[in-house]
Amino acid sequence: MELLNNIQNSVDYQFNNTREMKTLKTLGVIWKPNSDCFPFKSTVPLQNSASEAEGAKYLAQVENVELSHENEAMKIAQLKEGFLKLSEAYVKPANKRVITFEAQQEVSHHLPDVHSRGMKEIKYTGSDTCKEVVAKAQGSVQLYKSHNYLLVPSSSIKKASHPPYPSGSYNLAIGLPCSEASDNCLTSQLLVVH
Repeated sequence: MELLNNIQNSVDYQFNNTREMKTLKTLGVIWKPNSDCFPFKSTVPLQNSASEAEGAKYLAQVENVELSHENEAMKIAQLKEGFLKLSEAYVKPANKRVITFEAQQEVSHHLPDVHSRGMKEIKYTGSDTCKEVVAKAQGSVQLYKSHNYLLVPSSSIKKASHPPYPSGSYNLAIGLPCSEASDNCLTSQLLVVH
Protein backbone atom coordinates (compact mmCIF):
# COMPACT_ATOMS: atom_id res chain seq x y z
CA MET A 1 0.00 0.00 0.00
CA GLU A 2 2.80 2.33 0.95
CA LEU A 3 4.66 1.56 -2.25
CA LEU A 4 1.57 2.28 -4.36
CA ASN A 5 1.03 5.61 -2.59
CA ASN A 6 4.66 6.59 -3.18
CA ILE A 7 4.46 5.62 -6.86
CA GLN A 8 1.20 7.56 -7.32
CA ASN A 9 2.69 10.63 -5.63
CA SER A 10 5.78 10.43 -7.83
CA VAL A 11 3.67 10.14 -10.98
CA ASP A 12 1.51 13.11 -9.94
CA TYR A 13 4.59 15.15 -9.12
CA GLN A 14 6.24 14.34 -12.47
CA PHE A 15 3.03 15.10 -14.37
CA ASN A 16 2.61 18.48 -12.68
CA ASN A 17 6.30 19.29 -13.08
CA THR A 18 6.21 18.40 -16.80
CA ARG A 19 3.06 20.45 -17.29
CA GLU A 20 4.66 23.43 -15.57
CA MET A 21 7.86 23.20 -17.63
CA LYS A 22 5.93 22.87 -20.87
CA THR A 23 3.82 25.93 -20.02
CA LEU A 24 6.87 27.99 -19.06
CA LYS A 25 8.67 26.94 -22.26
CA THR A 26 5.67 27.94 -24.37
CA LEU A 27 5.44 31.21 -22.49
CA GLY A 28 9.15 31.86 -23.11
CA VAL A 29 8.78 31.25 -26.84
CA ILE A 30 5.74 33.53 -27.11
CA TRP A 31 6.94 36.30 -24.87
CA LYS A 32 10.09 37.77 -26.30
CA PRO A 33 10.88 41.40 -25.55
CA ASN A 34 11.72 42.31 -29.16
CA SER A 35 8.93 40.32 -30.79
CA ASP A 36 5.85 42.11 -32.10
CA CYS A 37 4.37 38.94 -33.60
CA PHE A 38 2.09 38.11 -30.67
CA PRO A 39 0.11 40.68 -28.79
CA PHE A 40 0.25 40.89 -24.99
CA LYS A 41 -3.25 39.43 -24.59
CA SER A 42 -2.14 36.02 -25.88
CA THR A 43 0.33 35.61 -23.00
CA VAL A 44 -2.22 36.17 -20.21
CA PRO A 45 -3.84 32.70 -20.52
CA LEU A 46 -0.41 31.11 -20.58
CA GLN A 47 0.64 32.99 -17.47
CA ASN A 48 -2.58 31.87 -15.76
CA SER A 49 -1.95 28.30 -16.77
CA ALA A 50 1.64 28.57 -15.45
CA SER A 51 0.42 29.86 -12.10
CA GLU A 52 -2.19 27.06 -11.96
CA ALA A 53 0.51 24.49 -12.65
CA GLU A 54 2.68 26.01 -9.93
CA GLY A 55 -0.25 25.86 -7.48
CA ALA A 56 -0.94 22.23 -8.42
CA LYS A 57 2.74 21.44 -7.90
CA TYR A 58 2.66 23.02 -4.43
CA LEU A 59 -0.50 21.08 -3.48
CA ALA A 60 1.06 17.81 -4.69
CA GLN A 61 4.16 18.49 -2.58
CA VAL A 62 2.05 19.25 0.51
CA GLU A 63 0.01 16.09 -0.03
CA ASN A 64 3.19 14.06 -0.48
CA VAL A 65 4.61 15.39 2.81
CA GLU A 66 1.34 14.67 4.65
CA LEU A 67 1.20 11.12 3.31
CA SER A 68 4.81 10.46 4.26
CA HIS A 69 4.15 11.74 7.81
CA GLU A 70 1.07 9.52 8.06
CA ASN A 71 3.10 6.58 6.78
CA GLU A 72 5.83 7.18 9.37
CA ALA A 73 3.23 7.42 12.14
CA MET A 74 1.80 4.06 11.08
CA LYS A 75 5.28 2.53 11.09
CA ILE A 76 5.94 3.85 14.61
CA ALA A 77 2.59 2.48 15.84
CA GLN A 78 3.37 -0.96 14.39
CA LEU A 79 6.89 -0.87 15.84
CA LYS A 80 5.54 0.02 19.28
CA GLU A 81 2.98 -2.78 19.13
CA GLY A 82 5.68 -5.25 18.11
CA PHE A 83 7.98 -4.18 20.94
CA LEU A 84 5.16 -4.49 23.47
CA LYS A 85 4.31 -8.01 22.29
CA LEU A 86 7.97 -9.01 22.34
CA SER A 87 8.59 -7.65 25.82
CA GLU A 88 5.40 -9.26 27.12
CA ALA A 89 6.58 -12.58 25.71
CA TYR A 90 9.77 -12.27 27.80
CA VAL A 91 8.27 -10.70 30.94
CA LYS A 92 5.66 -13.41 31.56
CA PRO A 93 8.14 -16.32 31.83
CA ALA A 94 10.55 -14.09 33.77
CA ASN A 95 7.87 -13.34 36.37
CA LYS A 96 7.07 -17.03 36.67
CA ARG A 97 10.77 -17.78 37.17
CA VAL A 98 10.98 -15.13 39.88
CA ILE A 99 8.17 -16.89 41.73
CA THR A 100 10.05 -20.18 41.42
CA PHE A 101 13.42 -18.76 42.52
CA GLU A 102 11.92 -16.93 45.49
CA ALA A 103 10.30 -20.20 46.59
CA GLN A 104 13.67 -21.93 46.16
CA GLN A 105 15.29 -19.25 48.31
CA GLU A 106 12.63 -19.67 51.01
CA VAL A 107 13.09 -23.46 50.98
CA SER A 108 16.86 -22.96 51.28
CA HIS A 109 16.34 -20.89 54.43
CA HIS A 110 14.49 -23.84 56.02
CA LEU A 111 17.39 -26.24 55.47
CA PRO A 112 19.47 -26.84 58.61
CA ASP A 113 22.75 -24.99 59.15
CA VAL A 114 25.57 -27.54 59.13
CA HIS A 115 28.39 -25.15 60.00
CA SER A 116 27.42 -24.63 63.62
CA ARG A 117 26.63 -28.26 64.51
CA GLY A 118 27.96 -31.71 63.92
CA MET A 119 26.42 -34.04 61.35
CA LYS A 120 24.88 -36.29 64.01
CA GLU A 121 23.16 -33.34 65.70
CA ILE A 122 21.40 -32.08 62.55
CA LYS A 123 17.67 -32.72 62.37
CA TYR A 124 15.58 -31.56 59.45
CA THR A 125 12.13 -30.46 60.58
CA GLY A 126 11.06 -28.21 57.71
CA SER A 127 9.58 -30.68 55.21
CA ASP A 128 5.98 -29.58 55.81
CA THR A 129 6.93 -25.91 55.54
CA CYS A 130 8.85 -26.56 52.33
CA LYS A 131 5.92 -28.48 50.85
CA GLU A 132 3.67 -25.51 51.62
CA VAL A 133 6.14 -23.09 50.01
CA VAL A 134 6.39 -25.25 46.89
CA ALA A 135 2.60 -25.68 46.67
CA LYS A 136 2.12 -21.93 47.09
CA ALA A 137 4.67 -21.23 44.32
CA GLN A 138 3.02 -23.78 42.01
CA GLY A 139 -0.36 -22.19 42.62
CA SER A 140 1.02 -18.72 41.96
CA VAL A 141 2.62 -19.82 38.69
CA GLN A 142 -0.56 -21.57 37.53
CA LEU A 143 -2.76 -18.59 38.40
CA TYR A 144 -0.33 -16.09 36.92
CA LYS A 145 -1.85 -13.59 34.49
CA SER A 146 0.60 -11.22 32.84
CA HIS A 147 -1.72 -8.22 32.72
CA ASN A 148 -2.52 -8.40 36.45
CA TYR A 149 1.00 -8.53 37.85
CA LEU A 150 4.16 -6.49 37.82
CA LEU A 151 7.57 -7.91 38.56
CA VAL A 152 8.98 -6.26 41.69
CA PRO A 153 12.07 -7.57 43.48
CA SER A 154 11.25 -8.75 46.99
CA SER A 155 13.98 -6.51 48.47
CA SER A 156 12.23 -3.36 47.17
CA ILE A 157 8.90 -4.45 48.67
CA LYS A 158 10.44 -4.72 52.13
CA LYS A 159 12.39 -1.46 51.94
CA ALA A 160 10.01 1.06 50.37
CA SER A 161 6.29 1.51 50.06
CA HIS A 162 4.86 2.57 46.72
CA PRO A 163 3.34 6.07 46.48
CA PRO A 164 -0.21 5.05 45.47
CA TYR A 165 -0.47 2.63 48.40
CA PRO A 166 -1.18 3.78 51.94
CA SER A 167 1.78 3.64 54.27
CA GLY A 168 2.19 0.46 56.27
CA SER A 169 1.68 -3.16 55.31
CA TYR A 170 -0.18 -4.13 52.19
CA ASN A 171 -1.82 -7.51 51.62
CA LEU A 172 -1.13 -8.38 48.00
CA ALA A 173 -3.29 -11.50 48.06
CA ILE A 174 -6.52 -9.56 48.59
CA GLY A 175 -5.32 -6.17 47.32
CA LEU A 176 -6.08 -4.19 50.48
CA PRO A 177 -4.00 -2.55 53.21
CA CYS A 178 -3.44 -4.67 56.31
CA SER A 179 -4.68 -3.51 59.66
CA GLU A 180 -2.72 -4.18 62.83
CA ALA A 181 -5.48 -6.49 64.09
CA SER A 182 -5.63 -8.73 61.01
CA ASP A 183 -3.48 -11.84 60.73
CA ASN A 184 -3.80 -12.18 56.96
CA CYS A 185 -0.97 -9.79 56.08
CA LEU A 186 1.66 -11.38 53.85
CA THR A 187 5.18 -10.26 54.58
CA SER A 188 7.07 -11.47 51.54
CA GLN A 189 5.19 -11.26 48.27
CA LEU A 190 6.78 -11.35 44.86
CA LEU A 191 4.01 -9.78 42.86
CA VAL A 192 2.27 -6.44 43.11
CA VAL A 193 -1.32 -6.39 41.87
CA HIS A 194 -2.24 -3.44 39.63
